Amino acid sequence: MLVLTKKLYKNKKMANLIKRDHRKRVCFFENELQRIQYKACSEDMGLPIDLRKKARLKLTKMNNSSKVQIKTRCILTGRGKAIYRQFGISRIVLRQLGHQGLLPGLSKASW
Repeated sequence: MLVLTKKLYKNKKMANLIKRDHRKRVCFFENELQRIQYKACSEDMGLPIDLRKKARLKLTKMNNSSKVQIKTRCILTGRGKAIYRQFGISRIVLRQLGHQGLLPGLSKASW
């Protein structure tokens, strides 16, 4: 397993994707409260229209902090597709760890 992760992290492109995703996650968590407040202000019909427009404008300027920008990635390899949310790893790593018996409660099906 360690050989697999070292091998994939040598790839600069994958390492950059992981770093970029990490920055987006940090940015999202830092600005989450402000984003919720601006969204509530922009949707509140009891507020004056100019105040709602200002809140909407501030919300659009916070483009790097949206949750949509975050990509689910494998925590071991950085793979961006076929991720099992329960484990946080890709299907390939899940299969390898399952065969090695490193995931408790997971066994290979046989019928």
